[in-house]
This record gives sequence, C-alpha cells and structure tokens, in this order.
Amino acid sequence: MAEKLKMSINSIRTAFLHLKSTGEITVKKYPKFSVVTIVCYDKYQDNSQSKSRTIHSQATVNPQSSHTNIRSKEIKNERSSSTPPQLFEISSFCSENGLNVNAEKFYDYYSGNGWKTSQGKPITDWKALLKKWSETEREQQAVVKKRNNNTLSGLPLLGSDDDDD
Repeated sequence: MAEKLKMSINSIRTAFLHLKSTGEITVKKYPKFSVVTIVCYDKYQDNSQSKSRTIHSQATVNPQSSHTNIRSKEIKNERSSSTPPQLFEISSFCSENGLNVNAEKFYDYYSGNGWKTSQGKPITDWKALLKKWSETEREQQAVVKKRNNNTLSGLPLLGSDDDDD
C-alpha cells in the first residue's frame, strides 16, 4: 500500500491510527490479515450529480414530494438506540462516559448472538447494557483483586526472618 500511494509506512500507519481514533474506519484483526471497514462509506462517495438529478426531477413533478422524500431519507439515516452499534460507537461511548470496558469484547459478544439478550429478546438500549457490563466487570475485577490479596497475605515474604535456613 505504501508503494502504491508513494508514502512511507509510518505515514500510512499514522493515517490509519487517525482514521480509527475518529471512528471513520474499524479494524478487525485476524491471525494472518486485518479487515478494514470504512464507516459511512456512502458518505464519502461522490453522488452529487445523481442526487441533484433525482431531486430536480422530483421537484419538477411535485415540489412538495421532493421535500418529503429528502426528509424521509434523513430520518432513515438517523440511528435509533435499538440499532446495533458499530465498534467505534462503543469505544466513543466508553471514553465519553469514563467506562473502563474492553469495547471489542462487548461488541464481539453481542454481535455473536445477534444483539439479543440471554432470553432471546432484541437489545433495545445498548448504552444502558454497556453501563451494566461495565459495573459487572468492575465488580468481577474487585473480587479477583481481593482473592489475590487474600491468597498472597498468608505467604511469608522472601528475605523475612520467618525463612527456614
């Protein structure tokens, strides 16, 4: 890719990191390759000529219907809270709300079961679910930390007077 674009590998890497951090791409890593997905691909396509032709033809037939059609397309493009999120949306939500969650683990888990609850019902509010996931992870980490502290507290310290010589 660097050769085709006549850019250095570091420039390519920096560009990818920037696009990933801004949520413009998602990257799914596999053992032998990575899949890069462009988020909102249609947004980056030059459809200005075809759009203007469509709007113009609708406007000449019925000026009111063109406004209605444009507005209905905008409404369809807006995401509802029940629509499954993209990985970048989960990461952004975690950052914005100070959630210490592995966003990819959350995404993979719920994508794997079709964004349904354990009872098989569709998830209607992934943000609330992510907050609950964060609480559960925090509680589990506290239990593990406590267990590790209790396990280590009964052991003698190396170099202490309790060592048998």
